Amino acid sequence: MYYLLSDQYTKTDLLEDFISLMWVDKFNKAGDFELVCAATPRNLRYIGPRVLVGSEDTDEVMKIETVSIKDGKMTAKGRSLLSLFDKRFVLAGQEDDDRLIPSITIPNLIDDIIDNDKLIESPLSSAYIEYLSAGYITTEGDAADRVKPSGNMLTVITDLAEEGNFGVRVYVNETGTLSGDEPELEYTVYPGVDRTVNIVQNPLVMFSEEMGDLLEPEVLLSNVNYYNYCVVVASNMAASSDAYIQQAWKDYDIFPPTIPPKGIFEGFIFEVTDITADDWDTDSDLAALLVSRGEAELARRNYTRMLDARISPTAEAKYRTDYNLGDTIFIKANVVDLVKARVTEFITSIDETGIKQYPTIELLES
Repeated sequence: MYYLLSDQYTKTDLLEDFISLMWVDKFNKAGDFELVCAATPRNLRYIGPRVLVGSEDTDEVMKIETVSIKDGKMTAKGRSLLSLFDKRFVLAGQEDDDRLIPSITIPNLIDDIIDNDKLIESPLSSAYIEYLSAGYITTEGDAADRVKPSGNMLTVITDLAEEGNFGVRVYVNETGTLSGDEPELEYTVYPGVDRTVNIVQNPLVMFSEEMGDLLEPEVLLSNVNYYNYCVVVASNMAASSDAYIQQAWKDYDIFPPTIPPKGIFEGFIFEVTDITADDWDTDSDLAALLVSRGEAELARRNYTRMLDARISPTAEAKYRTDYNLGDTIFIKANVVDLVKARVTEFITSIDETGIKQYPTIELLES
C-alpha cells in the first residue's frame, strides 16, 4: 500500500489506480521512485513536485522532484529524503571566522536544520564547519568517527558511507504519534550484517540458481571507479614536515617514477585531513601513514562486479525479515561460483503483470 503524506509526514490519501510504480531502496545512497498514472484532474491536483510518498513496507519516504505529462499519462520521479541534502553545502571556515563551528556530526546538523524547518523550506542551507562526521559506527558496530572535508552534503554523506561500508537513511519516526506528537524526521547510520558467518546469531542467507530462488542472473563488470595510482596529501602537515605528500599505487610491479608516465597510471589526488602531529614522530612515520591511507583508498576504488537477478517469491529468505540492505550473503549461480555478496539495493516494481521484488547485489569476491 502506498499513500501521499502531508508536510508534517501524516498520511493524507491512498495512492491508487496507478499504471506502474517503481520503488528502489538503497544502502548508502538516496533511493529512487517512479510513478506512472493517468493524467486525471484529481492526479494533476494532488501529485506534483515536492509531494511526499510513503509505503506501508518501510518508514522511508520518497519526495517527488519532477512530473511529465504525455499521451494522457503523467510520470512522477523522485528520490528518498536523503536527497534533501543535495544542493546544501558544508562550507569550510577559517579559525577566526565567528561563523565557524569547530566540529559537528551529521545527526546534530540534521537536527538543527530540521528543527528550524530549513530542510524542507530552504532551497539552500549552509553550515560553516571544520569537518563533517558521519556518526560513530563501523561494519562491526564499533565506535569509529569518520570525517571528510566540506562540500556538497549529499556527496559528503554518501562518500563517507561508501568508504566505511555503512548505510545511511532519513526516515519518518511515527512513535511520537502514540502520545499525540507529530511524526518527525530522523537520521541514522547502520552497518550491514554478515550472514555468511556466526550462523547461530545471524542465520545463513544464500540464494542459489540451482535451488530455484535466484532467477535470470546476469553479471555486470565495471571499472568506472577504478584507479591504480594516487598522490596522498596531508594538507594540514605541509608546514610541519617535508613528508606531507606521498605516492601510492597498485597493480604495478616496479617502483613508479616521481612523475608517472602518461597513460600508465590512472590517478587522483587523495587529501587526508584528520592526521595530526600526535599521529607520527618522524617524517618516515608520516610517509608510511600516508602511503597506507592511499593504498586503502585505492583498494576501495576497484573493479566492481554487480549481479542483476531476481529473487524468487518462493525463496525461503525474505527481505526485511531474514536479510536487509547492506547485509553480506552467499550467492551461487551458473555465472559465478559460491561467492559473498552485499545487498546494495532492493527494488519493488508494480505494473499490469503484477508485483516484482528483487535486490541488486554487489559481488565481494572474485
